[in-house]
Amino acid sequence: MIRVWLPEDEAIARFREWVPWRELEPPAGGLDSGAAYDRASTGKGWRGVPFHVLGRSDWTDIRPISCSLRRTPTDRWLQLAARDKLLFTDFYGPGGFSELILIEGGRVKREFRKSVLHPKSDVDTGRLPFEEKSPLATWEDVGDFVYYYFRRDADLPDLGTLLLYEDTGETQRITHWLVNGKRPRRPDRR
Repeated sequence: MIRVWLPEDEAIARFREWVPWRELEPPAGGLDSGAAYDRASTGKGWRGVPFHVLGRSDWTDIRPISCSLRRTPTDRWLQLAARDKLLFTDFYGPGGFSELILIEGGRVKREFRKSVLHPKSDVDTGRLPFEEKSPLATWEDVGDFVYYYFRRDADLPDLGTLLLYEDTGETQRITHWLVNGKRPRRPDRR
């Protein structure tokens, strides 16, 4: 999940410029999460790379419906954040993988990336105030953080905008590699 401290229209405009994929259709507003999932689904998978965007008064959540933003390089997050505050979190229990990146004022305040399958790629820099008592140490800690941090928003309406981008196939191959620890086959090889 991405939380950026911008109004929804500004967040969507910036995100649309930032993503590397071509839009499959114009943004579709007024959808709750169930309707967004239904519209993005083929029944057997996803119609591209979908995101559900929820704006609040002073922040906007951009929620990947698929796991398309794992291992995004830090410099790309800095580009999206610009000088604004941005929090990116992701975790995947079956793969033992998590990420938390907090950017404020154009600087990375906290970067925590943990992978059971790829420990050499782990990153642990900076600290958040709560970590004096309870530091992030495992991939499960990010899951706990996400649960407790975002659950306070559970009662807020979830009407938002669906953004849908073309999947070039690279997203699925990279995700497969991260989850299964096996380098994906290139489509031009058998």
